[in-house]
Amino acid sequence: MEPPNYYEILQLSYEAEQEVIEAAYKKLAWKYHPDRNPGENDRMHLINEAYEVLRDPVKKEQYDKETKTRALVHIYIMFANDTLDKGHDPNDVIKFLIEGGAELEIAAKVVGTVVESRRGQNDHIDNPNKSERQNHFSKTLNTGYGSPPPAEQPDDRLAFSKTLAWMVIFAIMASIWQIGKALYHRYN
Repeated sequence: MEPPNYYEILQLSYEAEQEVIEAAYKKLAWKYHPDRNPGENDRMHLINEAYEVLRDPVKKEQYDKETKTRALVHIYIMFANDTLDKGHDPNDVIKFLIEGGAELEIAAKVVGTVVESRRGQNDHIDNPNKSERQNHFSKTLNTGYGSPPPAEQPDDRLAFSKTLAWMVIFAIMASIWQIGKALYHRYN
């Protein structure tokens, strides 16, 4: 389960200053206080939780880092699935992720999770490449060396570059969305 988005709970942008965070908290605390709205206890609990994290610079920095990491992990998982579908070795996928900026530990965990989730999947479908891929993966784990991509496959560095470009576009769009939302809530 994804943790709540504290910025959305307090109706803030990700760049909000401490004064803005405090003002938003006070406004929402006044609006949803249990004495004024007896049915809003859960919402008020979330508002208090969000404020406790975002008002403390250390907790806020840790929360922001974890949120960014979760978003990147989702993108890395999509990339790992696509690359493994093209027949690449898991070690190559890890290498591609690291070349794209992922930390070794995160890249290894992502690829390990994707490979593990694929085991036993689609057993009812006749997939001749599946057993070949699993045998190759077992050999790779034992030797520690990956094989180059098959000759007929396009270079996945280009695919990763395109994925990275879409990630940047998505991040910019998300920032614009947050700014628009903040402006809407400020003036409405």
